[in-house]
Amino acid sequence: MSNYNLATRLRSASRSYYEWRVQDPKTECYCISFKTERDANEWFDDHKNRLPNSQFFDYEIARVKVETYEDKLMQEAATEIEQLLLAEEGAKEAFTHVVQQKKDLEKDCDRLRRLLESAYQDINLLRKQTQGKSCQ
Repeated sequence: MSNYNLATRLRSASRSYYEWRVQDPKTECYCISFKTERDANEWFDDHKNRLPNSQFFDYEIARVKVETYEDKLMQEAATEIEQLLLAEEGAKEAFTHVVQQKKDLEKDCDRLRRLLESAYQDINLLRKQTQGKSCQ
């Protein structure tokens, strides 16, 4: 099983659901919830007709996604897995770049070593040629 598949499976395992709430439009605090919009509207209309001075009179009907703590943990875990996979891909690319730089530097070192050895040979050759001659 791939890690991307695991992240997808975690996301799809969520048991979140939607419900309809009679809630304060500003604070989103609610007084009651329903499985259907129809039930919420019927209750709210009846409540406003029976209790016109109710503290809930200015509330509204809202569709809200309900997630359990476990759902949130699964979503966070899936996100973390995806971020780790992206980081791993980035690290692999960076490592490949570093390996190539190392190879390039090794070639440069070999080239410089050959130049240095050639310079030593030239110096030794010139020294041998000038050892027998005196300066007057």
